[in-house]
Amino acid sequence: MAHINVQLTDADRETGGGDEVHPEGPLRLKVHSYEIKTKNDGSGKYVSWRLDPSGDTVTLKRPVWLNTSLKSGSLKGLIWFLDAIQVPYEKAQVAGVVTEIQFDPDNCAGAEFIATIGVREYAGKPQNEVKLPYTKVK
Repeated sequence: MAHINVQLTDADRETGGGDEVHPEGPLRLKVHSYEIKTKNDGSGKYVSWRLDPSGDTVTLKRPVWLNTSLKSGSLKGLIWFLDAIQVPYEKAQVAGVVTEIQFDPDNCAGAEFIATIGVREYAGKPQNEVKLPYTKVK
């Protein structure tokens, strides 16, 4: 009879399971994928970006997520993100407020930047959050 031994702690580190989070501080991130979602209350859309840690110093491969609003007048976070990952975009403004932005999110895959990682509590467990500032990778 064959026996299978699975080391779940290692699997958790690879796939992001468990309660372990990245420590607070700067972390190099790579855009893995995105999904355009609608807020639960239906008040607007946003992009949910899956970001994977990258670089030689990464010990925890758990992904982190960044949400950027697609609501007119609330596009600054998206613009800061696109500037950091150096993806081109076009924007329209009215009275100094960005009202529209055009870019191809598929061009973001594989792009890297450095962000500040924070730790907060969500549903009684620690969770990472991606915080400003975002910095370009040279």
